[in-house]
Amino acid sequence: MKPSRDFWITWGITVTLALVGVILLFTKLAAYGIVIFCILPTVIGFTTGIYSRKFLSYLGIITGLLCIFLLLIGAGEGIFCILMALPVVFAFVALGYLLGFWVKKNRDSSKDSPKVIVLPILLIILSTIGEKFFAGSEIKNSVSTSLTLPYPKEIIYKKIIAVDTVDIEKNIFQKMGLPTPRKCILTEEKIGGLRICEFEEGKIIETIKELKSGELLRMQITSSDITMSWLRFDEDIYTIKANADNTSTITRTTTFLSELKPRFYWNYIEGITIKAEQEFVFRNLEKDLSKK
Repeated sequence: MKPSRDFWITWGITVTLALVGVILLFTKLAAYGIVIFCILPTVIGFTTGIYSRKFLSYLGIITGLLCIFLLLIGAGEGIFCILMALPVVFAFVALGYLLGFWVKKNRDSSKDSPKVIVLPILLIILSTIGEKFFAGSEIKNSVSTSLTLPYPKEIIYKKIIAVDTVDIEKNIFQKMGLPTPRKCILTEEKIGGLRICEFEEGKIIETIKELKSGELLRMQITSSDITMSWLRFDEDIYTIKANADNTSTITRTTTFLSELKPRFYWNYIEGITIKAEQEFVFRNLEKDLSKK
């Protein structure tokens, strides 16, 4: 079946809007926030619903998703970030499509007013300005994971402060592209000492801010070459407590700053992925301790 005029209109508008998103990100006029993840996909879905006919509407939605996919790649983010973004992008494309379809059904199709397209584009421009000046910047958050082990706290502390090799199986998020740690080298066990953590994707350097042998290790993340423009790690904190049953409980708390919005979605994603990273390190710790 030969594509109709409506299909080409839908395809052209979708690509144009995706390119607008690329420009907004590269020029830093927009962050990874409401405009990129909510408003832009909604507008793409809306124009698809307005102009597409029958099965071509589904093709229009797929086109919109692929353009957002390329948009994120073009902005320099990894495959993991893209995969995590697709559910929220898809939801707003679908919402926009339903709105567009409703408008199409309830307007006079013989009056193809340019406002149908001009108004959504104007919405992108105004919302970008609003988000830039009124939405705030990074939001601080933290994630904690605890593990109880049948070992004295001093032994656990020595095993976690420096890690020779991390060689356990990757979790599902790491297989999708989440950074995978491989070892941590300690320069000096004192305040101001460095803990250099090497990942498959790069390196993170932590500076010790506070420590108490066998109980506490608090570090500031001072350098990272792992590319995540939307998230910045702040602190890495390990606390170890002895229990009455001759076991010890180690807790790792990671604090970070994120610019991702909408927060109702990204709070959940950041929580499960950072916790998966923490649990990965703890699984390796269990393995190392079991060799003693």
